[in-house]
Amino acid sequence: MRILTVPATIVTLAAALAASAASTPAGETYTNSLGMKFVRIEPGDLMMGFEQKSPPAGIKGDEKRATDYDELPRRSVRITEPFYISVTEVTIDQFRQFRPDYPGYDAHRPYASAVSWHEAAAFCEWLCERDGRHYRLPTEAEWEYACRAGTTTVFSSGNAPPEPEAANAWGIKNMHTGVAEWTADWHGIYPEQDQADPTGPVEGHFKVVRGGPLDFTCLSNPYYRRSANRAAVPPSFGPPPQEYQFKQLQTAKIEFELPEQIRKNPEYALAEFDDTNVTWCEALNTPFRYTGLRGRWDIRTSGFIPGRHGIGIRVVLAPAPGTRPYDVQKPFWHRCVKQDSTGVEKGPDLSKPYYRTRLIFPDFDGEALETVWSLGVERGYGGAHHNSALAVCDNGDLLSAYYNTIFGGERGACVSIMSQRLRHGTNRWDMPSSWPDMVDCDDEGPVIWNDGGTLWFFWGSPRQSEGFPFQYTKSKDNGRTWQAVEFPLFESRVGPFSAQPINSAFRDSKGTVYLAVDGSHSPKTSELFASRNNGRTWYDTRGRTYGRHSTFVLLENDVILAFGGKQAEIDGFHPVSMSRDGGRTYDISASPLPALGGGTRASLIKLQNARLFYVADMHLRSYGRLTADMAPPGYVDCGSYAALSGDGGETWRCRKLTGGNVLDDKGRPIEVETVSYVTARQSRDGIIHIVTSHNRPGNLHFELNEAWVLGGKTGRETAAPFDVEMQPETIKNYTERFEDGRLMVSYSAGIGEDGHFLLDGTEIWYYRNGQKRWQTTYQAGNPAGTETYWKEDGSIAWKKTYAGDGTYLWTVYRPDGSVRAKSKWRNRTLLEYELPQ
Repeated sequence: MRILTVPATIVTLAAALAASAASTPAGETYTNSLGMKFVRIEPGDLMMGFEQKSPPAGIKGDEKRATDYDELPRRSVRITEPFYISVTEVTIDQFRQFRPDYPGYDAHRPYASAVSWHEAAAFCEWLCERDGRHYRLPTEAEWEYACRAGTTTVFSSGNAPPEPEAANAWGIKNMHTGVAEWTADWHGIYPEQDQADPTGPVEGHFKVVRGGPLDFTCLSNPYYRRSANRAAVPPSFGPPPQEYQFKQLQTAKIEFELPEQIRKNPEYALAEFDDTNVTWCEALNTPFRYTGLRGRWDIRTSGFIPGRHGIGIRVVLAPAPGTRPYDVQKPFWHRCVKQDSTGVEKGPDLSKPYYRTRLIFPDFDGEALETVWSLGVERGYGGAHHNSALAVCDNGDLLSAYYNTIFGGERGACVSIMSQRLRHGTNRWDMPSSWPDMVDCDDEGPVIWNDGGTLWFFWGSPRQSEGFPFQYTKSKDNGRTWQAVEFPLFESRVGPFSAQPINSAFRDSKGTVYLAVDGSHSPKTSELFASRNNGRTWYDTRGRTYGRHSTFVLLENDVILAFGGKQAEIDGFHPVSMSRDGGRTYDISASPLPALGGGTRASLIKLQNARLFYVADMHLRSYGRLTADMAPPGYVDCGSYAALSGDGGETWRCRKLTGGNVLDDKGRPIEVETVSYVTARQSRDGIIHIVTSHNRPGNLHFELNEAWVLGGKTGRETAAPFDVEMQPETIKNYTERFEDGRLMVSYSAGIGEDGHFLLDGTEIWYYRNGQKRWQTTYQAGNPAGTETYWKEDGSIAWKKTYAGDGTYLWTVYRPDGSVRAKSKWRNRTLLEYELPQ
């Protein structure tokens, strides 16, 4: 984790407060020792948040169609004490008084930008010590209250943002223009109750940013500059230390060893990587290279410093509000997570073919997202899911993640990562949660990797102004808690990238960690970033595979094998890239598997017995030269397939995937037309798990074993059922406890007749105060009876009543105990609902 170094003269906030007991000035305005001008804001009320009943004037694009999930519910907020707020953001010259080596950036002059939240907070503490007064970042509520200046319109100036440097009715400038601004609060869903002097959630991973967009595609869209708009990024987001910036820029050119298969591509001549033909875009503070192909600009070229974003500082002069931050409701898949690994090696007989499928996501039958959120699905869930990730936890749980679209398409700023959990011993995925989410950033490319018990969660933000190739967080308790989000600190300059991690991460015999990320679009390449010190610093391995979305495995003797991604082919076949020098160079040749077209990505993993497993789509018409007689052995049709290789990828045994347990409206297994952006992993019971995207009727989770792949040419036989009998003699009671010995969970489980470890009986979770948290009864892994979830104060949050015929009634309650919503479901499909007034 990067540590911020600040001048030794900075004292703690508590000491600064003690030294400035009489820190509040008098008068309508105030100018401090740095020449910063402040205006006094009197107490008052505002309606905080935004609900879009009709498209607001002045807003363009898809943002007209929906309300941002984190601006609801609207509620009344009262500011009870006066405070002073700076008329403008902190300028470059003012910030240099605190940090003399601060360079300043032309794109945002005269105001300081590319400042992390930690640095912004440290600046305020330094100013406290300097002036003997209490300076701090504004709370989110104070910021919106000062921005609105008594208005209720989309902007303080009406239905369109004001001109730069134009003051609002209270004399404050640039809250809708110029740099965005840090606030003091962690990001979280607004509580329903009215509040006085709110201070946000008690904890989080992302700090709220107000006043401007973070993705370069949104700079000209006023939607992201509204009074109510919220963005959020990790508090460490900022450029690397100066010494690392220098290292990144000291070399005039990076030499890449691109193989002949790429060099002969006519696109390569237009996109060879050096420092020529680079245009600096002042509006974005970002270097662009124009490839000459389809008007595409490749933003991720040489020379830029990641983290030089457009977020600055606005300062409040006042004591901090005394309101206690509210308890945050963590995503559901972070809650009630067991740590015991009992039963993780129990599964079906691996010598016999095994195959079954299930739907991952709920089907809301086209209902509006605002309605879906009212029914109990966590706010932020969107209607489209793409680019899968999958990990098997040490406790046997599965975690999957996708990027998640609310509006704006798969490239919109309101794209987040959506994640969910399949708890070991159960047969149904939890409802999904939108996390992680750098709000108002295009979050893409999730990768979850179990590194010997430590989960790494990577993702990218390819349209973030001056973003990084990836960011990541770690968990050491099966995803129950996650560390602070980190950004890579590079040892030297990096080559072009598109900030979209692929589905591969691994560690070699020397301990080096590798993460696959998309390279350039033209030519189509993939690359590996690596760390020799467990993530403290990273480097570009320099080599490039042939094809975007390449999928990687580590073979014996640290040989790296990658199957080239989409829209790359050698004589109609999938390229295979092999490196024997840690990703520095690759030998590229044609594989025996067919090339991939657009909209798809393969997954390649090494199994516990060292065989290779591969899953992908096969589109015989993707390339004109590819015909049915080029199909791999055992594969005779369009669709998707799984494959095994026992000789390092030289030859493969393939078998077509089918819908299995997921049936169409005529009761037949659905046709698997595509697995699209697919990810495979193997659990300790030997079962291979596959999660897919862009399926119809919904994204699928496949479970299969090697015997099934080797067993025939089709998958038409009956799939393994989910309803099985238990072996009664195997059922035992289990408990887990908090660190102080108090009971956390009690449950019972045993082995089903199919060999699976299954929950059977009543499971009860408790809060630390002894209050019940979650109670469910299972019958061979399936919920039965009544399932109830309580809040920590003992009030009921929701309950589900199971009818035994595959349907259940889900009732969600308001804080006052009244019913918010009732909905009826059949498995994952919404049948009907009621929203009481």
